[in-house]
Amino acid sequence: AFEPYGAGLAAIRAKDTDITKLAAYANEMGNTAYSKEKRALADMNFHVLITEMSGNPFMRTVGSLIKAALVGIFRMSNPDTDPNEISDVSASHLRLVEAFRLRDEAAARREMERLIENGRQQVLEFTARNTPR
Repeated sequence: AFEPYGAGLAAIRAKDTDITKLAAYANEMGNTAYSKEKRALADMNFHVLITEMSGNPFMRTVGSLIKAALVGIFRMSNPDTDPNEISDVSASHLRLVEAFRLRDEAAARREMERLIENGRQQVLEFTARNTPR
């Protein structure tokens, strides 16, 4: 509920330097030479920066409070080694970056919703694979 709203605000308020940082984080998420942990950290930094970009004090607080949880979730939702899956994660985040470049509030919200749903599916798959039967 919070992140799509924050993404919409960030699309309106984004500075070019913030968008450049987001693109760099998204590209780090697609770097197959990086460890899963390093890609998860880039994912967390990406989402926390969006909360800061929103300019909303509540969103900033939420971002700082959930940093630890985000890293754990992103470790589960980021692919281990499949280069195509790793590339897909990066591409999906770059679509959100493009919405910010266009200052398109509605597109930013939609892309954030897609990211959240994709991440949720990845966490469910991770849990299913790693739950003893």
